[in-house]
Amino acid sequence: MQKEDLKQIKGIFDESFEDGVIKYIKPSFDDVYKKIDHVEQRLEKKIDHVEQRLEKKIDHVDNQMVTKDYLDEKLADLKGDTVVRDRKIDEKALIANRALRRKGLLVQEEERRIIELKIFPTLDDLKPEAVNS
Repeated sequence: MQKEDLKQIKGIFDESFEDGVIKYIKPSFDDVYKKIDHVEQRLEKKIDHVEQRLEKKIDHVDNQMVTKDYLDEKLADLKGDTVVRDRKIDEKALIANRALRRKGLLVQEEERRIIELKIFPTLDDLKPEAVNS
């Protein structure tokens, strides 16, 4: 075989191979590409749907979630309300203590212990003369 014969055989083979690929293999790949494209489109639709649902849920959570500032404000309000209530309780105890002392129903030691239990004691409450007066 000569070089020219080999070139001729190579040309025939290349041509036959190309025709075979185009005729038999390319259509199969085209079908696969179409199927992949169809699957890709379906996945994109599903992903878009999931993203929309997540965005709605995130928006809902954002709207319902309390902020640190809100909590701080509410806790400060609660603390203020508690202090006011406790001061009223102290005042009621002091009034009751004075009434019982005036009627002579409390001894000095009991009166002192009641005064010491005040939530907001004052220096005057702890002086001995406050108990005696």
